[in-house]
Amino acid sequence: MGARVTALAIKPEEPNHKVEVSVAGDEKPRQFDHVITTLPFGCLRNVDTSGCFFHGICKQLSALLDMNARQRLPSSSLGVGGNKTI
Repeated sequence: MGARVTALAIKPEEPNHKVEVSVAGDEKPRQFDHVITTLPFGCLRNVDTSGCFFHGICKQLSALLDMNARQRLPSSSLGVGGNKTI
């Protein structure tokens, strides 16, 4: 607990399809039979999920989060009706 997860990967070549969790500061990834992540999607997009089979889904969720965040900003911060840009 309290560790910074840097990567998640599914290892189908391992018996029972182990899940590897890479943690900042650890030399080797930790292996588990099951992993339940409770990371908010905004944080999950900072974790390397390229070793998982849901990489495309994470990209789509990340894009939706970005779009949702832009919709919440006042129009002046997006350069609409003013000269501010982000």
